[in-house]
Amino acid sequence: MMQELHRCGKKFERSFRLGKWEFDYAFPGERVLLELDGRSHDYPRRKALDSMKEEAAVAEGWRVVRVKYGPGLLRRVAAALAGGQPNVSPSPENH
Repeated sequence: MMQELHRCGKKFERSFRLGKWEFDYAFPGERVLLELDGRSHDYPRRKALDSMKEEAAVAEGWRVVRVKYGPGLLRRVAAALAGGQPNVSPSPENH
């Protein structure tokens, strides 16, 4: 995953802490936080926690990009960073 993100050409940090929350990746220059969502994020309790986490980040001036882990991930991340899309999800059900 790290190699693929380096190909985006953006500087990033892994396991980025913001207050009490930890995000998968941060792109500080763009003020973008990247969350890779696997199947565990489909459960209601996890969705509620994800929502609180996202609200905290937005309140601090960050944009949160959520992508489903799976095929085409790098393409979707690059598009989100370039296009300013707040929440990008899914590829097909292969996640």
